Parts: sequence; structure tokens; C-alpha cells
Amino acid sequence: MQKGRESKVRERGQSSLRTFHRCLPRADASAQASLPPLLLTRGSDDVSAPETALAILQSAQARGGSPLLASFAGSRAMAHVDSRAEYNERLLQFLDRVDGTLTRRAIMLPGTMKPGGSVLDATVGVE
Repeated sequence: MQKGRESKVRERGQSSLRTFHRCLPRADASAQASLPPLLLTRGSDDVSAPETALAILQSAQARGGSPLLASFAGSRAMAHVDSRAEYNERLLQFLDRVDGTLTRRAIMLPGTMKPGGSVLDATVGVE
């Protein structure tokens, strides 16, 4: 990536981070802010700086949240596409942790309601 373009992408990321911070509820002594569960995902080769993800996590923690970071080796900004099986499994684990219910790990064959395999099988349903 060209140096000028890279700095513009990082500037936009910082702008997004500032917006994110403004949207978070503030914790104060009189009323404990309750943040929703947060799973922040990023690819190891993502164009956003790792420091941005860490700043978001620290900000959420400072406001009483317990955010999680899921990083996907070899993925860029679209880890849900680049690392489909791992992404699905990590998301389901997060949801299971949040609601305390084990989510079914089978997926349907395309165009049917028949079980076609596990989310861990990245080839099921791919054409």
C-alpha cells in the first residue's frame, strides 16, 4: 500500500475510534454503566493498526465492559470470509458464553433443510 494512502486509512481508523468512544456509555459512581457484550474481530493482516483494536478494548474495559478480541491469522479485513470456519466457531463460542446456551454446530446444505456438516468444515456450502 502506498505510504500516503496508508496514513489516510489510519486517520480514518482514528476518526472511527473517536466516534466509537463517544457512543460508549460513561461509567460514574452513581450508576454503573452496563456495556453490551463485545467481540472485536480483526485479521492479522488487517489494514487497521493493532493499536486501534487495543484502544477500543481498553476503552470498553475502562467503562466496565469485558470485551474480547478475536484475531485471525492470515486474514485481512474480512475474516468472516478469509477464515470462515474459524470465524464461525469463535463467534458461536462467544455467543454461547454470553447467553449460557450451547449453540448447535451443524449447518444446512445449500437449498435444503438437511444437516450438511459442521461449521468447522469450511468447504460445506462453498461452490
